[in-house]
Amino acid sequence: MPPYATLNLTLPDGTEIRDRLDPAEGDFSFAKDHCCVRIGQCLFEGDLHDYQIHYESEQVRADVKLHGNVPAWRTGTGHIFFGESDYFAWIPAVPEGSVQVSIVRDGNEESYTGTGYHDHNWGNIGMFVLMHHWYWGRCKVGDYQIISSYITAGPQYGYAHTPVFMLAKGGEIISDTNVQPVYEETDLAFDEVTGKHYFKTLIYDYDDGRQHYRITYRMEEMLEQDVMIKQEAVRVAMMQQGLDPTYTRFSGTAVVERLENGAVVEHVDAPALWELMYFGLDAQV
Repeated sequence: MPPYATLNLTLPDGTEIRDRLDPAEGDFSFAKDHCCVRIGQCLFEGDLHDYQIHYESEQVRADVKLHGNVPAWRTGTGHIFFGESDYFAWIPAVPEGSVQVSIVRDGNEESYTGTGYHDHNWGNIGMFVLMHHWYWGRCKVGDYQIISSYITAGPQYGYAHTPVFMLAKGGEIISDTNVQPVYEETDLAFDEVTGKHYFKTLIYDYDDGRQHYRITYRMEEMLEQDVMIKQEAVRVAMMQQGLDPTYTRFSGTAVVERLENGAVVEHVDAPALWELMYFGLDAQV
């Protein structure tokens, strides 16, 4: 598949802009010693702390400066192995950062500032082969920054579960990657659009013996429900192979609680977004 670049932009008034650039044949390059990807006139370059992003097509031009407020992080080596050799790898290069954005469209320039995030994943086999589904979320709650995921492997791996969790405070990572949180999901519901069950409440309980935190995501609204295979005949054929990829994005409230001797001594909350990526058939596993 030839490389391409995309820009998805949602404006404050709800207007959505989706643009794609397909470069001329051979008009792309990739560095091997650091993050530097060029596709046509589009560029993504950085050093695990600061990133410059440029997107340019006939319809829109965007320039983004992303500065990390939290150090680059990974859980262990960043690799999750499925069996002896197949793996999925993931690193949040900027778990949370400050962003400056300039956008030019229709001859008008607009400038924005805010918070940003950058991660990268790769592997040696398609994720849909390895995973049944996952929940993934990130949020900034007061002085806390959280990245959380709960991955359920496919049936050939016994639906094994892998939690991924990072907790930072004031820009310093305070969680230990060797300590896995206790995960809980409650308030089961069913989405008629995707045909999948989901949980309205997700809880990550982290206790490393020195500090105890409980992170709770409480759903309030569905922002996106997407059946990724649009052709019904193709979808039915894939379902016979155990595949039915769907995507759901949620909005709601994230709550951070700090506990001492079993009692909550600190409570902060903030709006948050999280997602459910579902590759397999609907199953409560």
